[in-house]
Amino acid sequence: MSKSKFLLLGLVGFTLTVWAGCVINSAPYKRESEQRPSDWQANSPLPVPTRGKASMDWGLALSGGGIRSGTFSLGVLKALSDNGVLDEIDIVSTVSGGGYAWFWLLTQDGLAADDKKAFGYSVFQEGNWLQKTTRLSLSANFVPYRIGWRQIPFPPVYKAQFYEERLNKFAYQPLDGSSAAEACLNSPTIGDYADKIIRSGRVPAFVINATLHTEAPSPADLLEFTPFYVGNDYFGYRSWAPASSKPLVKTIAISGAAVPTFLAQKFPDPIQDTHNTVTAWDGGGGDGAIPKGIGENLGAYALIRRNLRNVIIVDGEHDPANRFEAYHRLRHLLALEGIALSVDAIDHRATSRDFTAGPLLQGRAVRAAGSPYGGPIDVKIHYLKLSLPERLFKLETYDAALPDVSESSRNYAAGIRARPIPSSTMGLSTQLKQRYVPVNGAQLGHEIYDKRQETVFYRRHGRWYPNPKAISHIPPLRSPEELEAFYAYAVARYATFLNFTPPWRAQVSNRWELSSYRFPQIGTTDQSFYLDQFEAFLGLGYLHGRSITLESAPVFACRSDPPENALAP
Repeated sequence: MSKSKFLLLGLVGFTLTVWAGCVINSAPYKRESEQRPSDWQANSPLPVPTRGKASMDWGLALSGGGIRSGTFSLGVLKALSDNGVLDEIDIVSTVSGGGYAWFWLLTQDGLAADDKKAFGYSVFQEGNWLQKTTRLSLSANFVPYRIGWRQIPFPPVYKAQFYEERLNKFAYQPLDGSSAAEACLNSPTIGDYADKIIRSGRVPAFVINATLHTEAPSPADLLEFTPFYVGNDYFGYRSWAPASSKPLVKTIAISGAAVPTFLAQKFPDPIQDTHNTVTAWDGGGGDGAIPKGIGENLGAYALIRRNLRNVIIVDGEHDPANRFEAYHRLRHLLALEGIALSVDAIDHRATSRDFTAGPLLQGRAVRAAGSPYGGPIDVKIHYLKLSLPERLFKLETYDAALPDVSESSRNYAAGIRARPIPSSTMGLSTQLKQRYVPVNGAQLGHEIYDKRQETVFYRRHGRWYPNPKAISHIPPLRSPEELEAFYAYAVARYATFLNFTPPWRAQVSNRWELSSYRFPQIGTTDQSFYLDQFEAFLGLGYLHGRSITLESAPVFACRSDPPENALAP
């Protein structure tokens, strides 16, 4: 096909897609006054069964942000496992890319996993982690431009199906090298997780968040999919009927449908059981959601309003100017219910662009007793922002972090020393005129990195190629400290290349999604990560997550007495 014919076909397809998308979104969901199903509930069915405890003490929110947030979140999950926090998590709430990480973990752990083992053991044990994530990295470029553009001529229903197929390929990566397609054939529904593993206490309950097409005022647009029910406070909740429970991958795809015109999904009404249809898409609201005032991209709303004692928020959204738009959107939604959210490091930062605090930011969400909106709420917030915090990275020469193993690395280091980088090109503090490097572990991490590379990759005609059959031979790590060193090196190595090495440093903007290539705020319009990029984000998540321990989150001595400034809207 000639180039002109292909462009014409693409233009026609794009026009049809926009038209079809308008048709899909033309019927907002409404609250009906007719008789509802017997299992319909006006109030939230949560709290769901906890993990053998008397109360729900820990929640984990994994934000939207495509493959960037998914990879960052996966690193945080590994750190929480190493710190003993993951076993305490009662409920996980995900949006879009954060759901990728959760979906992968659930598929790897499996419905038939050994009940005597801790959740995620098959993934997180030191002997398997590098093998599993290296194999995952080979499928992390699951919707690159060269594949995504080909879907433009097709109607939305085919695009949505294509998206689900790519998510399945991303998630089902058997360690033994068997066909992922075979595993996908028996992929579970979201309801399969209710009785088999969540009620047993082995796996946390979870909420997959989506945006519902409705004209009712927010938060009526926030739709929850869980293994037990579907719905929200405005339209009510309904348990899944045996025949209506959706495949887990479909709920993840709906939650991640960031371009509603292309990827929104339409399905029979599962809440009020009317003859109408429901249209839903990305839980963060999709493209341009913040100005429209829809969606909630952090996934924390579902947790805070249910008064868990501790909520960990993993914020991996695209935010190169550090405006914290998703945080302020969450703050607004909570204020509608009389809940005041405050994280001092965010609320009182000096400028919108400079942000190097962290890695762990702490705050509170409070609703006082006697509020007309409901009962008292007091939640401790543990906020992890995708960033290069001063506590993890410090001013030094790159010689310390990246030993001169090649002529090119010596040239990079010399160039950096001779040419200070203005902070405006880095998105970092104006006081930090040079660059960030890991605090420790550089040499050890370098050795582990090289050993892994030599095992799995081979060089041909100047390019590196993976050898999937060799992944099982990757030397196992002996401790979390070794993994810290490995990821410290991986982060510094990739940041050096992307942020400080021409032509990237001089030519690539950080303002727009399509051209954003400043680590770590890399745009993910191109839903593809490659090995060094994948491991840099995985490592950054791990280094952030290691700051959260059970000791770092004591329960407030008196939950009814909020701090003086916590009630300020």
